[in-house]
Amino acid sequence: MTNYCVTAVNRNNKDDNRVSELKVWELYFNKEKNKRQWRPLGGKSAKYVAKLLADGHKVFSAERRKEDGEWKIFRGDEIEFVFRIAGNNEHVKITDMPEF
Repeated sequence: MTNYCVTAVNRNNKDDNRVSELKVWELYFNKEKNKRQWRPLGGKSAKYVAKLLADGHKVFSAERRKEDGEWKIFRGDEIEFVFRIAGNNEHVKITDMPEF
C-alpha cells in the first residue's frame, strides 16, 4: 500500500466545514536520488481520497513549509473516513442501529 498526504483543502460551501477538494501528495521512491519523496498529485475530490482509504492506503494530514531554503512536507495524523447522517435530527441515528 502507498502513503498519501493532504496539505490543503477547498470547500464548495463557505457556510460549513465539509471539504470538497483536497491537495494530495503521494510518497514514492525516487530512483535518481535514491530516497523517498512526496510527489504532488494536485487537487483531488473527496471521493478520490475516500477511495484511497477504502482501498487500504494510508492518508495523512500534512503541512508543506520552507525549511533551510527547501520546501518540505511534515506529516501529521492519519485521516479517516466517517459515515454520518446529513441532517441534525434524532430520527434513525447510525449510532443506534442494531448489528446484523
